[in-house]
Amino acid sequence: MCLRIVVLGDFQYSKTEVHATELAMDDISSIKPDIVIPLGDYGPGGILGKPEGIEQTSTYIKSINNTNGIVCTIRPILGNHDLQCETGSNLLPHGTMSRKLEEVYALDNHHGVLEFEQFRLFFISVDPQLADSCYFVQECYLTDEHFNEIIKNLEKRPGVPALFFTHAPPIGSGLMTVPHVHVRATNAFLDQNHDPYRWYKLIEKYPEIVMWFSAHYHIGHLHPGSMSNRLGTNFFMCGVHSSVTRDGQRQTRVIDIEKDSVKIRTLDHIQRKLLENTDWEYNGNIIDLVSHKNKIITNNAINNTFYKNGFFINDFANEEDKDSLHIIGGNMQVIRERTAGKPVARIMTSFKTGSGSVIAAGLACSKNGRLFAATDNGYLWEIDTQYGEALGTLRLNEPPVKQFVITDNLVWQICENVITVSNLDDKFHFFREFKNKPSRLTYVMDESVECMWGKSKNSIFAICGGKLYEAKAEDGEIKLKEINIKSNGINEIYEIEEAAGILNTESNYNTELGCNLGLISNIQSGNIYNNKYKNTIHYEKMIIEFRNNKVLMLKDGKLLFSEFRENVSKDNFNDWKEIDVKDYKATAICKLTEDYGIDNVCIAFDCNDSDQVPLFQIWDFSEMGL
Repeated sequence: MCLRIVVLGDFQYSKTEVHATELAMDDISSIKPDIVIPLGDYGPGGILGKPEGIEQTSTYIKSINNTNGIVCTIRPILGNHDLQCETGSNLLPHGTMSRKLEEVYALDNHHGVLEFEQFRLFFISVDPQLADSCYFVQECYLTDEHFNEIIKNLEKRPGVPALFFTHAPPIGSGLMTVPHVHVRATNAFLDQNHDPYRWYKLIEKYPEIVMWFSAHYHIGHLHPGSMSNRLGTNFFMCGVHSSVTRDGQRQTRVIDIEKDSVKIRTLDHIQRKLLENTDWEYNGNIIDLVSHKNKIITNNAINNTFYKNGFFINDFANEEDKDSLHIIGGNMQVIRERTAGKPVARIMTSFKTGSGSVIAAGLACSKNGRLFAATDNGYLWEIDTQYGEALGTLRLNEPPVKQFVITDNLVWQICENVITVSNLDDKFHFFREFKNKPSRLTYVMDESVECMWGKSKNSIFAICGGKLYEAKAEDGEIKLKEINIKSNGINEIYEIEEAAGILNTESNYNTELGCNLGLISNIQSGNIYNNKYKNTIHYEKMIIEFRNNKVLMLKDGKLLFSEFRENVSKDNFNDWKEIDVKDYKATAICKLTEDYGIDNVCIAFDCNDSDQVPLFQIWDFSEMGL
């Protein structure tokens, strides 16, 4: 048996480059495929999302069978743009595009399964959303009925490998995204605004799901993040053939399934040839992939090695290296640094998401386990650490976030002279389009707000114009009250009424040594040292304290460690030991909530790569010692 499958990414193109599309179809025809699977988004602007888009693009796709004497099966699915005119309460009646796809390609159903003796192909189209639960029209949404049908089909042939074809990948796949486009729009993953996690649960439960192909990102196959493996499922990103490429690559995936091997290769439409090197290869019968994945799932369940307290555990250490510090890079390579005695820390999870560089003091954790990261390109990303994916952004571009704090389920932001607060329980708290303002409360101050810190679950303290205010989110608005302060005669020190309430905040861990938050607090004296004029832009150091240890991040990105809580000089680092993170530069650090563990911390790194995506690592310091 030898079967060649060609998987086409988004079929968008410019009206002026029809010839390039014709040449790309000739490229596909020349390698003589048995099956061609277009993954959606059909047509140029103006007819994209309309029946005309499906009709026009079918002319080019069907031309594959008109040359080289081949007759292949064409099995397309629908993408998010195909439904943009019918989802929610838009113009076209629900079902318009699926019926057109079935009509043009003579399909019994726009989604379903193609059966073979030793494997199965699952075709999963996007569905239109109901008007009363449509958070964003471009979401890659599936109905519960459609999802349950996939489960029923999976269970019809247990033990038979299943290859999935969807427009967007599931959450937790590990594929690189385009954060400022798809994460910002909350359509980077299947069902991102509804129930994205059901897809990963599907991967966990069914060992039959061994390969998964998706498009949506318009990125080629040369990036390390264009392929991944999670829980024994191999994920592949499929590029585009046209000028809608985001990285200049014009590529199409090719699957060759033979009796004793499975190979994934790239058809390059610039070089106009099938590249010789394989992107991925399995030497063995495809059916063996199921037993291979089943072993991984079983081992993880028995030993609890993949999940612990909701985290991925990346444990690549050999027995002889158990006393090493493990720093796992964004490409999942392992860097091992010998230490004397116990390991300094254990890396619980490592992932790359978002864009830009995380600013100092731009990292915080909420009670619901979400990580928030403010980056220098003006975004405030909300991140699910369990799956290593950014879910959306609470801020877009300019003006950038100067500082943010989290109180219970509220996220407060300072942007110049504006204080905003977002409710994490509100599904509309994300920015999705530049013209679409999210649900949030806003208060405009007369002057720029210098800094703020949390007081209670619905209030913060803020310094503005040399005055101290309490801001409270109440009755659908932000209410402001000035707090009386008096100077003791020194410009940088103020005595503040209600000092105990002000100083009893976890944020003091991050400001103890004076970072750009602008405050140093002294609980014993009840004073606040106003540092706002000393370090308004740069910071020198940031500290995280544990039960018996401290971790220090310096301005140059170095990380220092001390196992002594007392008698350690804050200015003399002779008693501190540097943690070797090789070529990475730490840019932000924060202590996580106790739900993660009492000694867990997140560190953001700059990786100095072309993708400009920060690396996040969750470190467990509970057994730290030198």
